[in-house]
Amino acid sequence: MLTTGAFDIGDAHAKALAARACAEFLAIPDPVTEEKRISLDGQVQLVEYGVPSRRLRPNGLCASYARAEAGGKERVTDGRRTGEMTIDTLHRAGVSPEDEPGGPMAAIGALDPLYFDDAKTWEQRRASWRSGPRDEFWIANNRDLANRLAHKPGAHAVINIGAHALLRVLRGQRYKNAYLLAKEAGTTSYAVIGATPASGVEAERKTVDAAFGLNPPEEYFFAAVSLEGAGVRYYGEYCMELRNPPPPSTQIVDRDTYEVLFEPLASLNRASLVKALTGLWGPDLCPMAALKISHVLDRSDRITTNVVQARAILNGEEYLEIHLRVPPDPALGAGIGIDKIAGVRQDARDVAAAERIDTVFASGVRPRTEEILFSLRRRSVERAFAEEGLRTRIVCEERGT
Repeated sequence: MLTTGAFDIGDAHAKALAARACAEFLAIPDPVTEEKRISLDGQVQLVEYGVPSRRLRPNGLCASYARAEAGGKERVTDGRRTGEMTIDTLHRAGVSPEDEPGGPMAAIGALDPLYFDDAKTWEQRRASWRSGPRDEFWIANNRDLANRLAHKPGAHAVINIGAHALLRVLRGQRYKNAYLLAKEAGTTSYAVIGATPASGVEAERKTVDAAFGLNPPEEYFFAAVSLEGAGVRYYGEYCMELRNPPPPSTQIVDRDTYEVLFEPLASLNRASLVKALTGLWGPDLCPMAALKISHVLDRSDRITTNVVQARAILNGEEYLEIHLRVPPDPALGAGIGIDKIAGVRQDARDVAAAERIDTVFASGVRPRTEEILFSLRRRSVERAFAEEGLRTRIVCEERGT
């Protein structure tokens, strides 16, 4: 159910800003159980949610600016926090009349003021997430998540890799990042995933790595936090589970770092943004994970299962990124070798696809060329698994087992 009051704001600029914010808010699809009401009575915009667990969208600050500029205060409530915003507080947060959706946003304050508070630790942000009535389910779900991350099998660092590259690792070579590959080739024109043969290490990759302080970049490898499942399959069908957890001082990020190149993050102050998004494996993994999957933990009616939590932590290309520093081994050289790998996970869908290709071929029907290559590479990998005695596990993403 949706009701709107009379839209009557005298100041033209304030009216325009409020109209934009209102239009974007109305465009957000409603969950079936949610009632949304917008009341615009004179100079005040009040937004109320039927479901208190939903947070205000960042662009709501535009309407806040409109109200403050019109000469008063706006009271904002979303079930967790209640406060008043004035023109001065909005200026201090970095919000300006130009901070309309899609417009330039120079400060971190243009985003959710609680989640992106770079002045607070991740634990402080999690503690502030529920400042309203005590919620036993939120507490119970956070406690369960903490136990899951800390106790065996616990959180793992995983790296996804394709069959061809994995076979090289199983044959004694080292898994290397783009910087090492370019260095070995003696030129920056070494082909990497997502690049043409002439482009080498992408300029965007260098920009992001420098912003997050990865120096020297050839010693850093990207991994994802995983409780179970087949990892980030976009990067490869095989999910390498590293043998040891990262050191407590290892830098982690609440998302794929490439996101900082896109709006609404691209035009923000880069240093403040990086500070807000990063943490350390030891003290910050649990609160960072909790806020990332707050939509799962913040249930007012039930305890969430382990499978639901695990799938929310790593869901497609949405994951917690780990910046593993791996200095060159004096004896083995640079990169990650089989000695660092505890096991390899495979998605059941890939296993089934390979089996089907073999079955079709055995029946006398020739599969497509790419299907034959897919099957042959997987057979080679399976033989290498057996020869190296490396543990491999088939997992089903739908059930998380």
